[in-house]
Amino acid sequence: MSSSEKKKEIYYYNQPIEHLLNTFNSDIDHGITSSELNERHLKYGYNELPKVKKSIWKIYLAPIFNFLIVILLVTGIIIIILG
Repeated sequence: MSSSEKKKEIYYYNQPIEHLLNTFNSDIDHGITSSELNERHLKYGYNELPKVKKSIWKIYLAPIFNFLIVILLVTGIIIIILG
């Protein structure tokens, strides 16, 4: 991808407040209107992460298959075998 194809990144943290208010159609005293809120909900969705359901097996077995735990278990088995 050439540099002309890259999107220009906008860093909102160093923009003037007036510019941000105009960009996001907001008001510094009152925020956005209810109709603007409803439009944004329809366009972008709610500001929440999707809930990920984990299997009970994954919750309890994942720590057992940690790399260091596997090394310790293998080492323990070798020590038991060699006596």
